[in-house]
Amino acid sequence: MHTKPRRHGRGIFVPAQSGTADSRQRPVRTLGPLMTDLKLLYDSMYADAAPLIRAGACSADPHLDAPDDNRCGLTLLLRPPVKIQEAFRRFQEAALDASPGLYLHPASDLHVTVLAIVSCREGFRLDGIDVAAYERLVRACLEGIAPFVLRFRGITASAAAVMACGYPEGDALEQVRGRLRKAFRATSLDQSIDTRYVLQSAHATLLRFPEQPRNAPALARVLEQHRNTDFGCWRCGEMELVFNDWYQRANRVQRLASFRLERTRGGPG
Repeated sequence: MHTKPRRHGRGIFVPAQSGTADSRQRPVRTLGPLMTDLKLLYDSMYADAAPLIRAGACSADPHLDAPDDNRCGLTLLLRPPVKIQEAFRRFQEAALDASPGLYLHPASDLHVTVLAIVSCREGFRLDGIDVAAYERLVRACLEGIAPFVLRFRGITASAAAVMACGYPEGDALEQVRGRLRKAFRATSLDQSIDTRYVLQSAHATLLRFPEQPRNAPALARVLEQHRNTDFGCWRCGEMELVFNDWYQRANRVQRLASFRLERTRGGPG
């Protein structure tokens, strides 16, 4: 029987199978990278979130302004170029005009998560890991991966955030994720891949709710107007390994390594 995907403010994911004693450790079978699959996921997510947003029943984030929030992690990500940032900004400003008080992710923080290698947690520190070992392993996993196009069309939402819907062309992104999962699980390096969720999407989080929307109906109308907005596309040719806080704030992020994508000899299977 098909299990409906659950949604989360930071991504789209599927639950681990239940009914067995070791279900939390069991790999989860995910949908393929086809754009139609992603469209179904994004649409399902929005269908759940839209009534909550219209009713002003969002999940306000109590940590957005918390000075003592020290949750940090390790992430491989993509950074959208200026032309995409500007398109996102036009939507963000329209949302803010409709409902003041929203938290807009600034251009410096915008990103697409390739994979959270260490999900953000209290007390995670760089001096507790071998950064060079992580860099070497990620670089090996990216060998033979060519640049790929990522298109952004429309927005989706959860009760906690609003995101731009990303659609990667081809299967390069899923190849990278698969290689990373396999490679890190074969090492003793600290990692928490897929323990929170199995990432399937290629979204970019644009805004969050520090409080309930001040004008929920107006915000809901703006979201509807942008359900299919074309934000553009770009050829993804570089990935970054970063030490980051929960929100990928530029003043908290440390770039540990960057990797250019180019088709060379094949990487790990």
